[in-house]
Amino acid sequence: MNLDLFNNLINNAKENELVQNLIKELTNYLENFNEKGNNQGMSIDSIEKEYKLNTDSSKELKSERNRILKEQAEELEEGESLYYVSYKNEFKDTYQILEFDNMGENKSFYLSKEELPDNISVDKVMKKINDSFIIDNDLTQNVMNKIENSAKIISEKQNEKLSQYRNEGTLYQVVDHSSHGLYLQNKDNNIVFEETKLSEELMNKLGNDYILRYKDGEYIYEEELTEQFFQNLKN
Repeated sequence: MNLDLFNNLINNAKENELVQNLIKELTNYLENFNEKGNNQGMSIDSIEKEYKLNTDSSKELKSERNRILKEQAEELEEGESLYYVSYKNEFKDTYQILEFDNMGENKSFYLSKEELPDNISVDKVMKKINDSFIIDNDLTQNVMNKIENSAKIISEKQNEKLSQYRNEGTLYQVVDHSSHGLYLQNKDNNIVFEETKLSEELMNKLGNDYILRYKDGEYIYEEELTEQFFQNLKN
């Protein structure tokens, strides 16, 4: 084989290896970038699930959200407003928008998907520029970070309150499902409370009147006691 040809093949191989390494590094960078981007896609729903907030805590978080948005709007220039996407009507394909201006005023209205940016979604914060709505990613991230910090505080208060209902060895009966967890009744004192410290797997297998026992810091399904309860109803 010609020596020059052989050297060219070696150099080409080295160059191809460099290209492959470069592609690999670029791929890793883009994957990491997308992961960070996905973190910016957090929503109030995902925050509520992460911190296992119950119905009362969820309402409190919504109030905190409005307070945060109002404070953010007060930092805007005179005459400016921020627009927060609070809800999507799946049937009509419309979005509820909360507007907060820098004077402390706020109002609510609905817009169609066609009137909003292509990548719009619930919990995004927008500004209006030349009569067009533009998503402000930095402002959205800042608002969601503050909402998450509030969720941590609310979650701590919730767990402190619920801890008084979680008694080792005590039996609890399922009263009803909620959008956040289960309403349980203490079999000893009949106190009813909403519990969220339950795995999704456990909640999915439980129906009304099923019996649980709180043991070693978690709820355990008492299958035999539940069967006895339903059997007694028949007798």
